[in-house]
Amino acid sequence: RDQLREVGIEVVVKRVERALAFDLAKDGKFHLYIHSNWTAGPDPVAGVQRFFLTENIGKPIGNSGGYSNKEVDELTVRALGEANPQTKKELVWRLQEIFLRDLPALPLQQWVGVSAYRSEFVNITTHSVDSRENFEGAYSSKGDR
Repeated sequence: RDQLREVGIEVVVKRVERALAFDLAKDGKFHLYIHSNWTAGPDPVAGVQRFFLTENIGKPIGNSGGYSNKEVDELTVRALGEANPQTKKELVWRLQEIFLRDLPALPLQQWVGVSAYRSEFVNITTHSVDSRENFEGAYSSKGDR
């Protein structure tokens, strides 16, 4: 809030219950909406596509900013289905160029996942982002699986 005030933007923080926050965002009833669960994971397109596709305008945890760009829609669909890593990389780079120009969202934080566990446990971190994905294969090396 203080940093925004320094650049002339007054902010009134309203904390609301999660379901109401999604409804307010879906209906566009906000000036600045901060949602911290972008969950990009190992595929940079799959995690964030819901925020920028035109078809997701008005959907819960969707494109609450109302951003619409035909080229972004086309590139995103292509990138989601692209199996060739080099081609996908080129598509993602082009998406990044457009996002830097259009600025449909402004990340105000960089989340860093931290996992802590005793060394006797195996397969706790099986996901590139953090360990909250699935503990199905986790076990203690001191006991039975």
